[in-house]
Amino acid sequence: MNVIVVTGAARGMGRACVDRLRGEADVLVAVDLAAPEIEGTVGVACDVSDADAVADLAERVRGLGAFRSLVHVAGISPTMADSRRVMAVDLVGTQLLLDAFAPLVVPGSSAVCFASSSAYQIVLAGPDPEADALVEGPLAPGFLDAAAAHFPDSGLAYGWAKRGVIRAAARAARRLPRLRRCRVHLRDRHPHRRRVPRRAARAHGGDERGECGMTAFDATKDRVAVVTGAGTGIGQAIATRFGGLGWRVAVGGRRVERLGETAELVEAAGGTCLPHALDVTDPDSVERFFAATESALGAVSVVVNNAATARYGPLDDFAPEEIEVEVATKLLGSLYMARRGIQAMRPHGRGDILFITSLAAVQPWPFHLPYAAANAGSSQYESCAVVPTAPVGDLPVTFPEFGEAMLRDLPDL
Repeated sequence: MNVIVVTGAARGMGRACVDRLRGEADVLVAVDLAAPEIEGTVGVACDVSDADAVADLAERVRGLGAFRSLVHVAGISPTMADSRRVMAVDLVGTQLLLDAFAPLVVPGSSAVCFASSSAYQIVLAGPDPEADALVEGPLAPGFLDAAAAHFPDSGLAYGWAKRGVIRAAARAARRLPRLRRCRVHLRDRHPHRRRVPRRAARAHGGDERGECGMTAFDATKDRVAVVTGAGTGIGQAIATRFGGLGWRVAVGGRRVERLGETAELVEAAGGTCLPHALDVTDPDSVERFFAATESALGAVSVVVNNAATARYGPLDDFAPEEIEVEVATKLLGSLYMARRGIQAMRPHGRGDILFITSLAAVQPWPFHLPYAAANAGSSQYESCAVVPTAPVGDLPVTFPEFGEAMLRDLPDL
């Protein structure tokens, strides 16, 4: 008899995991604050922030059969509780579960801990070494008191709790070599840190050994930037921040009416903005976009490849044209924009090209295969392009990818 345990199983993502895992184990244990009554499962009530309750859960699982998997979904959002409770459930609970189930591990066992993109977004607030050190020890005496004092805002506590979840999963994988047969689904650092030529490193603030990982981003004033997929979300936020730097910004996308909203935000922030229709999958549209930008705003020195589209589902459910749209938008579109951007930057000997990619490029996400493949291809452009484009002029074109380093290099973004 093998056993799979799902926490937070009563609703939402936890319930979806239960439904997905039916038939994958002899015993499927559904855990929540109140024992879930889900057909075909063993319902167990457990507060994951209570050490005794978690220990009892592990002992019950031991009695049911061989431990196969822990799918830890249970957690609370910052709108549901104060920072202390968020830390207790989201981080302390994760560490308690990993420790309690460690003695049950056998070859082939696995643990999947759900975190959040908030764990990566909190770097926008700047480095916090004290917080980093704090979330390394969620079971330390006085942790919750210290966390509540350091993170008075529950939203900030949530991001740091999820960052701690990532750290806890990494520690568990290192501590239990048998778990290394399983994929590590949560990463603490972006893995793509490349060596670049010494000349490029020195020009962008790297050390004399030529090791600078992500090259620095030039945030000086009087720059012209183009941002794709700028009608909403990340693209709109980046364009607005550039406006706050006093830059001239061209925003492109297929929904022209949304671009007008972005232009208002950019100009309200202090920049100048040109909204212009853009289909990144069409080289002619890319050329028209750059021509209009250069005519209205001047020489382009920053290109932000943000445009993307994503569909969720098994690969065999995708129509061929749906796959083509995802790959063309993120991969080919980024290449078309980068190619035209380099042409614009080469005469001036400087420039920055940024690829906004996804964590799906470097870690497995179920039902996102075309999206993940397109983002992985876009991410690889950095390693292929940094050397051949370095001789553009006095400064190399830089290719930071989405992750902590890129966000740190964009001031106040």
